[in-house]
Amino acid sequence: MPKKKAANKKDDVLEADPVLKRFATGYTKRTTGVGKKPLQGVSDAIKQAVAAGTKVQQIVISGEELKDESTGSSRLEVVLVALRETGYRAVRVLLVMNTEVAVQDTLVLAQHLEQQHDLTSLELLDVSLPPFSCRCLGQALTHNKCLTSLTLDFNRFGAEGVRLLTLGMAVNDTLRKLSLRYCCIGPDGGEHLGTVLAVYTLSELFLDGNQLTGEGCAALAKGLCDNGTLSLLSLQDNNIDRFAAEGRDGVAAVRALQSALAVSPLDGLRIDLMDNTLGDDGGNAVLAMHASRKEAGLPPIYVRVDPRMSAAVYASIGKLTKWKGGGGGGKKKKGGKKKGTKKKKK
Repeated sequence: MPKKKAANKKDDVLEADPVLKRFATGYTKRTTGVGKKPLQGVSDAIKQAVAAGTKVQQIVISGEELKDESTGSSRLEVVLVALRETGYRAVRVLLVMNTEVAVQDTLVLAQHLEQQHDLTSLELLDVSLPPFSCRCLGQALTHNKCLTSLTLDFNRFGAEGVRLLTLGMAVNDTLRKLSLRYCCIGPDGGEHLGTVLAVYTLSELFLDGNQLTGEGCAALAKGLCDNGTLSLLSLQDNNIDRFAAEGRDGVAAVRALQSALAVSPLDGLRIDLMDNTLGDDGGNAVLAMHASRKEAGLPPIYVRVDPRMSAAVYASIGKLTKWKGGGGGGKKKKGGKKKGTKKKKK
């Protein structure tokens, strides 16, 4: 008798999940069928899902050229069209990094966000995103009610990109996390970011590595007056130690935060000011902010600061924060070692 053909795990998994099979088959036909090369990140995601017997929930595209050399069309578009036309709605995270996302790519991505509400997290990292692309994404968020996290780190679109991004977000109430780290946002971006805080229901805003300075931070702080949802505001390494135009220190920025939060009901808000040289004056302003909220009977707010200030002021802030390190690093022994640190054996 002829031997039975060995069972193929891939075929078994795909037969058990007909929608995944439709997506895998549909994507293959839309690429190899017309002479296009499939994106390795998409192929890997399908293979990993088949091997694990699960769904494709995350697609990571790293370092791959998105423009098809033969036709000039977007290879990203092929993926998104295959997802929509095959009805595959399991993908929750799309991460594109270390490549160039052209305006054409952003347009098809914005169209997908408007038409198919399945992604909950979109990350475009170091993809040379221009300001116009920010406008496309912002307009898409007007219609999208599923995306909760948007990360656009390491793109040099500056304050103009922030302005265009926020233009189309006025009616979005689902986005919870917005990350704009190292995006060349200068002092002018502070006002637009303040609008984000005042209007949108964000819980986390990451702005590390920009150049807001004290001026931009003071403008941003105004938006906190009307915010009732924020739990984390990260402003690390923003040159808040001085005003760019006037050469003043960053104390005014901290005082602006204090003024904005004087009557805010925010409970447990964490503000990260690491890698900004506030000095003793800035540190004392942080302490004054804590004291004024306590006196008013408001919930505490925790501020993490850079240790470039006197040990006494730094320690006082440390007693008021739940953060480890940066203004809350625990007690130190003589010689600068923290309590509980073991000595290395020679």
